[in-house]
Amino acid sequence: MIVDSVEEWMDKLEELTTEELEQLEMMTCPIRLALFKVWQLAYKIIHMTTILLPVWQEILKELNLKVTYLLHDVATW
Repeated sequence: MIVDSVEEWMDKLEELTTEELEQLEMMTCPIRLALFKVWQLAYKIIHMTTILLPVWQEILKELNLKVTYLLHDVATW
């Protein structure tokens, strides 16, 4: 199932049967859990400014990567 926009995705979800929705939920559960864990880690790194954040920034500089922060409290719906 290939969709190009959020509206198309919502339309496709509405067309699914209960059984198909359960299957989709089961298939996407590991991905959602992994993303949640990444979000938790990013949140902890940003909010442990005295220890982790300076170390994280130094590692990024050593790897010649841009120091960026994940936004939080942003509506995603």
